[in-house]
Amino acid sequence: MTYKSLVQIIKEHNTPVELEEIKQQEVDALKKLSKDMQAVLKGYQKIAKMGDKELANTKYNKDYEAVLKSRDTILQLIGKVNTQKILNKEEVVVEEKLSLEKTISKLTEKNMLGRLAKSMELNEDNKDKLFNYFDKGELEQ
Repeated sequence: MTYKSLVQIIKEHNTPVELEEIKQQEVDALKKLSKDMQAVLKGYQKIAKMGDKELANTKYNKDYEAVLKSRDTILQLIGKVNTQKILNKEEVVVEEKLSLEKTISKLTEKNMLGRLAKSMELNEDNKDKLFNYFDKGELEQ
């Protein structure tokens, strides 16, 4: 990975990203990238200790900081992705719960209407009118 591509990764990941749907495959790929970035950092440190130790010179601090920042950016992105994945799961659960509550409410309402129609001894046409009135809120004439 070149210095230029590291800078590009940092720039891409510093822009706000709207995360909608997160798949485990994406999380796993980011974790692998994080390991790769750690390997790049260790490789840089190993190279800095080689030979005349030119890379240990302070004039290369910005380059080393770029490697550190790219690794940290990937770690932050993993955190954001995991958080969004958890939030998406919670949203689905809430939506399912609301849908279930709505269905139960509708069934209870229909049950009560059926009992009312039975107690009023309504024929099928009048039962349909009663149910339509409560479903649509308007009376057909």
